[in-house]
Amino acid sequence: QRRVRGSQSKMTIAFLFVSFFAVVLRAFLFFNNFYELFSQSFEIVTPVTSYKTVLEGLYLQNQGKSPYAGSTYHQAPLLLALFYPFYGSPFYWVQTFFIVLDLINAKLLHTIAKDYQFIQREDNKEAKILKLGIVFPIEKHFPLILATFYLFNPFTVFTCIGMSTIVVNNLAILMVLFFALKGRYTLSTFFLALSCYLSLYSVALLPPLIFILQRSTKSKKLPYLKPIFLFFLSLFGFLWLSYELLGSWNFLRNFY
Repeated sequence: QRRVRGSQSKMTIAFLFVSFFAVVLRAFLFFNNFYELFSQSFEIVTPVTSYKTVLEGLYLQNQGKSPYAGSTYHQAPLLLALFYPFYGSPFYWVQTFFIVLDLINAKLLHTIAKDYQFIQREDNKEAKILKLGIVFPIEKHFPLILATFYLFNPFTVFTCIGMSTIVVNNLAILMVLFFALKGRYTLSTFFLALSCYLSLYSVALLPPLIFILQRSTKSKKLPYLKPIFLFFLSLFGFLWLSYELLGSWNFLRNFY
């Protein structure tokens, strides 16, 4: 047990070490105004994921108009509520928020990888990656390696610095996997509904989610109807909150 605790402590320190340098890198790029460069690159930020369009939507909303009136904002209404506390505040606060979101995503990837390894061990199977005839066993350091690749992946870094709201959708998808591997189908379907609310393409993850839940809970008879019902109930809840926020269902036409 002492060895296990010592190993876990070292892994935690290593993750904090990697996270520190990831924060320093992002802070350096923000401080040197790389935001302007990456936010204008369509390979990194699109009109439907740009924080600049969120600011436009918030401005119109504060003027008592629909955020979709200017034909600029085409994102989810609840994103306006998420970023509203940063409206009018120093710009470095929202930049810090994007850095924190990246760190949370990295930690979720780290935890998901550990949970997957635990499930593999429980099944008495050795997890392996097969490429070009080479068998590479997934070792105890793989969660840290995965988190490190995420934090220092150029596209991940540029997306954070460009302040693309796709980071929020990535967080929702990772929360789906995080809770699915723990067999928590209520929370996993809730976050899948949130991801689908932000991007309709995420609905394709519903069948794989049910499969993962079946494996995680080790249930021979998976209650298919319950997670599907919870998914649509949660999705309707997000749509209803959007209606309450805007006072109209017109966002369905402008967003979806």
